[in-house]
Amino acid sequence: MKRIRSKTRITFFFFTLVSAVLIAVTLLVPPDLQSQPENNAPSFFERGNDSKDKGNYDKALEYYQKAIKLNPEYEDAHFAIGVVYYKQDRLTSAIDAFERVLQINPASRETHNNLAVIYELQGDYERAMKELQETIRLDPTYEKGHLNLAKLYFARSIQEYFQVIQSPDKNNGEVRKRLRHLLEADPDSADLKLYLGILNRIEGDP
Repeated sequence: MKRIRSKTRITFFFFTLVSAVLIAVTLLVPPDLQSQPENNAPSFFERGNDSKDKGNYDKALEYYQKAIKLNPEYEDAHFAIGVVYYKQDRLTSAIDAFERVLQINPASRETHNNLAVIYELQGDYERAMKELQETIRLDPTYEKGHLNLAKLYFARSIQEYFQVIQSPDKNNGEVRKRLRHLLEADPDSADLKLYLGILNRIEGDP
């Protein structure tokens, strides 16, 4: 008489066999890869952001560069690199990064604004003004662009005032009066306090 195998016994044997195979496959994968985050461009970008937020700028750049290596057109990664370079006072590298962003997306208002900030720091007011004008052209409602453009106009006016009042060949009493009135218009402004202090030293005031 033939023996009939129990259906339960067969099912148990199959489950045991599958479990053994799964365990074997798991053991073949190195432990570091089992727990490693997904290595794609967005994942590297997020890890870069995390490092940047913690102030670890070199590590952030490393992650952003990995993201770009996987996706050379990754606009956000190029933009983030520009921000990190700016924070590191590597202004030329920051400009290069932001220019790369504009190659990908010429309509990035934030990128034009950031370039303007850097050009102003470098004393290149003409290029800074050009970038801010482009920012506002792209988005007339962009408040930060309007604010930075107003600050830039003010800074240029102050610079021109100081050039006049320091010239020994000009009768600049009226110019000094207008400048002082301008500087005292907002006594809580740190920038205006700085300029007012410079003016006091020029005039010989304590």
